[in-house]
Order: sequence, then C-alpha cells, then structure tokens
Amino acid sequence: MYIFAVHNRVQIENALAVTKHLPSASFKFFQSANGVMSDSPPETQRHIPGHSAKNVLRLIRTQSFTRSDVVIVPQDLGLAWRATAETARRRGSLLALMPDGIVSSLPVLRGGITKRLGRTIATSPLVAAGLLSRSSGIMGGSDPNLILRWGSAWSQSFESSDNAIDVGCPRMDQLAQIGPRPDNLKLLVCSQPMHLSSWTRPFAAEWYAFLLKLIQHSTDPTSLRVRLHPAENPDRLPSPLRDAIAPPRSLRDDIEWASVVAAPFSTVLLEASVAGRAAIQLPRNRPMHAMATGYPFFTDPEVTQCSWDQHALLELARTATPLNNIDRFAAFVGESGKRVALALQQLAQ
Repeated sequence: MYIFAVHNRVQIENALAVTKHLPSASFKFFQSANGVMSDSPPETQRHIPGHSAKNVLRLIRTQSFTRSDVVIVPQDLGLAWRATAETARRRGSLLALMPDGIVSSLPVLRGGITKRLGRTIATSPLVAAGLLSRSSGIMGGSDPNLILRWGSAWSQSFESSDNAIDVGCPRMDQLAQIGPRPDNLKLLVCSQPMHLSSWTRPFAAEWYAFLLKLIQHSTDPTSLRVRLHPAENPDRLPSPLRDAIAPPRSLRDDIEWASVVAAPFSTVLLEASVAGRAAIQLPRNRPMHAMATGYPFFTDPEVTQCSWDQHALLELARTATPLNNIDRFAAFVGESGKRVALALQQLAQ
C-alpha cells in the first residue's frame, strides 16, 4: 500500500497528481494532524500540523503502517513529520520523501533559542529510542529510502543525495498546459502568512500596509491582483485591505492571468516561472534576504528582487522577464506525477 502523509492543500494536490498513475485501491491518505487514515483525501487544513506533545505521541503510537507499505512524507523537519517518518520506519515500512515546496540548503533551526531547542530535540530520548527521526534542520535527516527531488539544482538542499532521483514536482504538471504569457502587464502579488513564523511576525503589519498601498497606488485595477496564502484568514486582515482583495481563484487561474508574479519567499515564484511568467522576489530586509539565499532558486541571478515599495515594484514589473532553463529547478513538467508513481512502484518491488 502507498500511504501519502498529508495535511494541507499543496500536499494533497501533490499526492493526487501521483495517485492518478497508481493502480486503484493501492493507496491511502494519512493525516498528520490527527493520525487518521482514509481512502480519499482529507479536507484541507488552514494551519500547520499539530506539533504538540499530544499529537506527536499519537503519531508515535499509530498502528497504521505495516511492512508492506511505502509511506510518502512531504518533509521531515517538523516534529509531526519526524514522528510519522520514524514510526513508519519502526513498523518496517519503506520511506519516501516527496517535498511539498522549495527546499533550503540552510538549517531551519539556527541561532539563539531555536538552535538550542533543535540541539535538545536532536539528542532527546525520543530520538535515542527510535521514536523520532533525527534532524539537523536540513531535509533528508530521516534517512529515507528514496528522495523524490524536483531537479538537479536542489542537490545541496538535502542532507544526502545517495537515494535521490530527479522527478519534478507532481502538482506542477497542470502548468504544462497553461496559456501563453499576456503581452500587457498583469501583476499577481501572492501574500504570505507572516504571522505563522516568529521571525516574520514583526513584519506582518508592514506587509499588509504595503499590499494596501500597492492596491491604492495602481492606476489600473484590472492589471493587479493580490492573492492570499491558504494559511491566511481574510477575516483577520485590516478591513480596507480585506475589502480590496478579489475573491479567491485557483492558483492555476491566477498564474495564467498574470504576466508577472511577485511574493516575499514562496514556491509560487517557481510555479510562475514554470508557466513562463516573470518572477519577482520581495525581501523586506537583510535577514529576510539572507534566509531566501538558502534556496537555490532565489540565488539564481535571473530572479529579480524588489523591496516593499509599491512604486518600485510597479516600475520593475513592466520590464521583468521570465527565467531561462527552468528544468534544473522543476524537471519533467507535465509528466512528473507519472515519474513519481513509477519510482514508488520500483521502490516497492
């Protein structure tokens, strides 16, 4: 049985793009937030998986995995995912890592209290007892049997490449059929859930103020769209901004509409590039820029950067151009799901 550990919309879309190429009744979905197994994909969740002690212990105790299973996890950094990965291994399952987003080559836990916390967790009794996979803050610490890498450019973003193959990102297959880039300027700005991370939370108010200024400054409302992240709650936004944001559409529809896509740091910029759209990264300050440089995609010289200045962004968007040679970041667009399915079947043999 192929078991896809999922929680949010992106992970479910990735899994569905693979299961369509697997035999029917050969796969299930495992919810990392509550340990529930199901034959059909669960409802998407707005928030990140529960990393509480109660949920981690629930995942450790789960009896859902067997020796005949291949368990596919979207990452192995968060506690819930590390518990899922190690439980699968302890039950004798094979483990595959299918990333749900762009992957940094820098440790996630770094500096100050987070570094000390990471060191404590890495040497905790749970790890020593084989109940929680170790983590250095870099993907691949769970020592999976197979790493399903998006492309060759991500080789430095995993702890080891010994078991890695380049298969692309399954959910990006839908972008292979997207329409041509519009000739006139159509700017899509994708927001980020700044409130979820302790180091971006201080900038949340400034980010939303920037979005509101951008909307107010635009002379042609039909040439600008602001898209919220699935983890953002529109009801919590300042009322002027909430009222100005267009009704939600699918990401595919928004990218197809756009000629330029801008975001602080997000996989959506790679998705836009795959679709032949220009991408603009919006780092707010030096620490945010330093964080982004851990991702190979954002260090590519063809990726344009701009500050949180509405005048500068609108001016830059008029001359931004799409990236070349995008295959090194997202290979096999249009057939990635099929390649992942084949790789999983070969692993199971």
